[in-house]
Amino acid sequence: MDNQKKSEKRKSGLEMMDAVYGEGFSDRLKENNSLIVNETLEHLFASVWSRPNLSIKDRRLLIIGVTAATGKRETLKIQALGALKNNELSPDELREAALHLAYYAGWEKGMEATQAFEEAIRSLNEK
Repeated sequence: MDNQKKSEKRKSGLEMMDAVYGEGFSDRLKENNSLIVNETLEHLFASVWSRPNLSIKDRRLLIIGVTAATGKRETLKIQALGALKNNELSPDELREAALHLAYYAGWEKGMEATQAFEEAIRSLNEK
């Protein structure tokens, strides 16, 4: 891929990342040109997240399920913040998701999700 196309994919990836997590989220990555950041922006966000058959909310719910099942609390918090900032999920919907996940991913993981979601809700309310 030539440099102009890579630059366009990167820009598109940064824009999609902000659409997913809220305006300004991508600012901390703009100067980072590491291999993993470039692939994340140019492939995951510019090509995968932007595909038409699932909405951002649909994709976010998939990620919430996977990250809850694997116990990735910080990622759950990031996803919850994105969902709240984009008005995709309300605090009550996140709480309901944590309860539902507890039955499928395990009670402990449901509790972790609850804690991550409550942290996200509090942090958004503090701003």
